[in-house]
Amino acid sequence: MRHLRISVRINYFNITAPDTAGSDGEVTSSYIKKFQLTTSAKQKYPLVLLKLMKRHAEDLIWANDVEMGEKILKFICRVTEERNDASSIREG
Repeated sequence: MRHLRISVRINYFNITAPDTAGSDGEVTSSYIKKFQLTTSAKQKYPLVLLKLMKRHAEDLIWANDVEMGEKILKFICRVTEERNDASSIREG
């Protein structure tokens, strides 16, 4: 019997309300950047994680959060498009 080991890292962020005038969430530069995933980066996503993400997306769609569910499914499709070992995820 095989056992799967999954490591999860959770980062917590403290969000506070602004306490001075004019500091209402304005951002001068963002650290979030949009970029294309390389083929080697796509290969690093474990299939177990992708299956878990797919199940979560299906649950969101059933709960009428269609927009977020579709975003997750589109991401999974992009990540698995060049992977031969992920055909079961794309088919279901």
